[in-house]
Amino acid sequence: KAANVSSFLLITLAVLFASIWTGLSLARRITEPIGALAESTRRLRAGDLTARVDVQATDELGVLVDSFNSMAAGLEDARDQLLRSNTELQASNRRLLMERRLLATVLESVTTGVLAADAGGRITVCNPAARALLGLGDEVSLEALEARADLRPLGALIAEAKVAGSAPAP
Repeated sequence: KAANVSSFLLITLAVLFASIWTGLSLARRITEPIGALAESTRRLRAGDLTARVDVQATDELGVLVDSFNSMAAGLEDARDQLLRSNTELQASNRRLLMERRLLATVLESVTTGVLAADAGGRITVCNPAARALLGLGDEVSLEALEARADLRPLGALIAEAKVAGSAPAP
């Protein structure tokens, strides 16, 4: 009788240890990918867009890991493209600034009066020679040109161009 009880006790202990080992193995297979995913998420949130999860899983966690890695790669690509676009935009802005400075220098030094208006009839460029020739102050507008009797023909010409510029093309 004691031998039977000892045998059953030994079998019960073996089954208990096997169950504990199996439970721990399964738990580790689930918690390791989740822990790695959580760590990579923290790195991604901190700004490290190179964060990836390097855990091999073939179940639903594997799908989640693959989705996370794809999302992180997409974010990294988008950031790189944004940085490239920003660099190109800065270079374009530098070129435009140089062109504006060159145009301003030319307009300041030329002795011919230059007066330019946009499609809305607003005076956008009036160089010092034009101000001196027309006897204008700092404020140059279509209304100011039309208010002076001697400059009404110039104001009418700009107003006519404004109307012609807003007409639909045939």
